[in-house]
Amino acid sequence: MSIRDQSYKNYEGTLGAGSPLWWVVATHSLRLHWHFVRSKLLLFPIYFVFILFILATFGERMLAKTFGGGLGADPEAISGFYEYALGYLQVWVVALYFASSGGGVVAEDLRYRTIQLYFSKPLGKADYIIGKFASLFMLGSIVTLIPTLLVVLVRMLVFVPSPSFSDVALKLAAVVGYDIVMLAVMCLMMMALSSLTPRTGYVVLAWAGLMLIPSVVSTVVGLVRTGEEWPGLLSVAGSLGLGLKTLVGYEGFAQPGQLAAEALPEYMTWAPWCVVLALAAGAVGILYWRTSKLEGIA
Repeated sequence: MSIRDQSYKNYEGTLGAGSPLWWVVATHSLRLHWHFVRSKLLLFPIYFVFILFILATFGERMLAKTFGGGLGADPEAISGFYEYALGYLQVWVVALYFASSGGGVVAEDLRYRTIQLYFSKPLGKADYIIGKFASLFMLGSIVTLIPTLLVVLVRMLVFVPSPSFSDVALKLAAVVGYDIVMLAVMCLMMMALSSLTPRTGYVVLAWAGLMLIPSVVSTVVGLVRTGEEWPGLLSVAGSLGLGLKTLVGYEGFAQPGQLAAEALPEYMTWAPWCVVLALAAGAVGILYWRTSKLEGIA
């Protein structure tokens, strides 16, 4: 039975000077996500991968000094592969972490009917959505922004005496900006899926299908259409990866028989971001439609 069917009336009094309502929702939801043991256990393999990236930075710099130029010493030699690999890996890190701990961000409220408890308070729909989004964003930041900033700090310290320092710094700044956009889009996508069903297991299956099936299709089409970049636009990870390539100036590996990799087509400077924007807009549309249908929402 709806709260409104039990003679509930909206609170119209003066609110206290406490924390913003969306922040209360965000911190409460984050505690629920973090409560899972798997949320903590997954940090060990994830952070181990980032440690490997830090070790790769030292190895790259040592090779540059040993051979007197080449890897890392000449600004022209900073191809962007390191930054591309770092950013692309994080798409799958976030996908794994959200599948493990983020699927119930809205679904659990639907399943246990706590959505009614939320809106028995002086809480608006915008506060609820922003709070849930912030909880996922903070959860994802634990495995993306925080370790990325650590890698950025170490890499910049290693390259301080190098003439390629400014190039490295710009590429790393691009990775941080990319992380923020990527994480925001994936948070919206997870929230949209989670709002469609009260069963967290179904959310995880839908999330896995959304990330994996288009990626498999993209890979198969890419093998058929050898040397063409557009098949990457068929998947979430591929679109984000192509967008990252343009940000860090990475052109990929040379094809057999080529001395250097071909430059990305001009449309790749905007097409991946159009796909990403469409995904975000679709997720926002689903959220707006679904929350408008929830009983008792102000």
